[in-house]
Amino acid sequence: MDAPNSVDRNAGEYVKKMAVEFYDLDHELTKDERIDLSLFYNNIWTSTLKFSYLGFLAGISIPFGIKYYKTGSINGVNFLRASFGGVIGMIIVPQVLSPYYFRRKMNEMKISKGESSNEVQIISRLPYPLAFKWWTYYKTTATDPSKAMPDPRRQLDPAEADKLERRPGFIGASGDLFGLKRKKDDDVNERDVTDNQEEEFRSHSSWDRVRRGYYNGEEPTNISRDSDYDSEAVLYDNEAFEQENQRSEPPTQFQQQQQQQQQQHRQLSAWEKVRQQSLGKSGNIVSSPVHGNSIIKKDGGDDNDDEGSF
Repeated sequence: MDAPNSVDRNAGEYVKKMAVEFYDLDHELTKDERIDLSLFYNNIWTSTLKFSYLGFLAGISIPFGIKYYKTGSINGVNFLRASFGGVIGMIIVPQVLSPYYFRRKMNEMKISKGESSNEVQIISRLPYPLAFKWWTYYKTTATDPSKAMPDPRRQLDPAEADKLERRPGFIGASGDLFGLKRKKDDDVNERDVTDNQEEEFRSHSSWDRVRRGYYNGEEPTNISRDSDYDSEAVLYDNEAFEQENQRSEPPTQFQQQQQQQQQQHRQLSAWEKVRQQSLGKSGNIVSSPVHGNSIIKKDGGDDNDDEGSF
């Protein structure tokens, strides 16, 4: 059946009608007939590759032949021009020779199988540019009939349609021959990240995401954003959490001293912490438990000598 000259509002019905006719013919094929069709399209595909190689060799040889004809030598031929000619020949030659070769092999099939045979009717509906696809299809369905084209007249419910579309190995279902697209979608679903979380995650810089503890687009809820230094806020929050779990036990004197020192350390500003660290390189810092000040004691000096306080 010839295709209409122009696509109109009935084009969808025409495509469905052609699909039904193809299904009826394909469904009646035997295993031997599928093997014959796979061999036929394998021959067409390999011949097209040979025509491509022939075109490349012809295109790349023309500049050398012209140079030799004019000068008697091939020296001085531009290799880039010769390569470009090879690419052009690889495109043109198969377009010229493949249709002729396809018609000749189809006529041989008509003579051997009969013009009304299922093989000839199938070949008349499947063009040669997709020879590799149909070779793979009939090679696969000859051994596994479940991979054959489903009946287009059967209305599938959404669950079955989605399962059929996502089934790896069915050629033409969704272009996902090896199931790679399905695996990618499953990996994204496992993350379970909403659009709002993803947008908030991308709004921060890489360093902010590391400091704030982002993992897989999720942000911990126990991190204080108002802290002067986020890593210290995380440390204090974790310590507070541990202390919350240990409320049943009375704190020891050592734990009370640690809590007082942590409280004094939190009351210091960021610049005071930097100054303490810089001064601590040359002396020892002694924290006053009364006012929270730091006394710098030089090595070898008297404990009662105050070198500096702030």
